Amino acid sequence: MKPYTFTSLPPEEVIVALYNNAKPAGLGVVVDAVRGHGLTKDEARELIPGMRQGKGAQRLFIDYVKGRRIKVEMHECCGFLYLADFDEIYGAGRGAAVIDFIEDGLFRQESPSISVPALEVH
Repeated sequence: MKPYTFTSLPPEEVIVALYNNAKPAGLGVVVDAVRGHGLTKDEARELIPGMRQGKGAQRLFIDYVKGRRIKVEMHECCGFLYLADFDEIYGAGRGAAVIDFIEDGLFRQESPSISVPALEVH
């Protein structure tokens, strides 16, 4: 599996999808229990300014989001999404599978989580 993909999705949709398919880490378990729901697009939009880095602020480094490890780099200009760290945490190809699921319209974006089919790792 490639550790990257390309997407036409806006950053907030990428953040929501990956967040809703990530697991809480460390004290994130407490944050998750208090929140009791997935991330919304509006919440994700509010987080984006703090994630911008690089020339022209076209690059987002998405590290931890409300107690869940995301660990993704996104280039808004071309839709490049580097998923190696997400895949290292959650399984090879998992990040791209989540993004593909959204782009194929196989679930509603507002749903708290999706069930991405298990991936075969060769």
